[in-house]
Amino acid sequence: MTTFKLSSIVGRKTDTYISTNIGHFFHENLFYAISAFIDNNDITWTLCIHLQEWEMKLTQLCAEYLNIQCEYSDLSGYRSGLDSGIKKTHNFDRVLEIIQNSIKMKFPEIQFQESYKVLYFRNDAHARKMIGYENTIDEYFDEIIYDMSSLSFEDQVKLFMKTSHFITIEGACLTNVIFMNKRAKVLSITPYMNSWQLMFGTSICVDTFETFSLGLRNFDDNIIYNSEIENRIKQFISV
Repeated sequence: MTTFKLSSIVGRKTDTYISTNIGHFFHENLFYAISAFIDNNDITWTLCIHLQEWEMKLTQLCAEYLNIQCEYSDLSGYRSGLDSGIKKTHNFDRVLEIIQNSIKMKFPEIQFQESYKVLYFRNDAHARKMIGYENTIDEYFDEIIYDMSSLSFEDQVKLFMKTSHFITIEGACLTNVIFMNKRAKVLSITPYMNSWQLMFGTSICVDTFETFSLGLRNFDDNIIYNSEIENRIKQFISV
């Protein structure tokens, strides 16, 4: 019986912290694990015991939906080496459909809301966060997220399932676009054009995926809030 290994991938490493990256995990691990099952229903999955909560819970949710047998092992240091460019794969649409079906089955009570606007400026991030924002447009949003990392996997899925407009700064949190409704809209503010959702295809999960590139040199630079950014956000949410 064939097995597919799934392990966390370090997204950032400095002298003070190491973080995994759910974008890398989804694009280079879980997507291919689901695709491998589509091609071979006898496959099993081996999950690293050190998977982060988002990674473990989504993997287990998909395994439960597909009735895949899972084993657990210490896969520290393992990296799949698979290409992030999932849009090129033959099972692309089917994998995204499976994820949507699995979350709808798990959370049937969560319904898309035609006007539920969410703002997340990466206040909790080590880099690429908004500086100088003084809550001037909070009134236009139903929810302001200050710490995405404090939300459980379940809470993140439910948030993105119901959200109609999501505004943020480019980052791994946009991997959650795979949970969003086809009628939803996303605005990603970015130092420069580097959207995995547009490059690798998951932007098709929503009706509109727009980027607002600021033309900065360093992708990890913090962003200084200004009237141009505020006006672009207002335009996006039609106020």
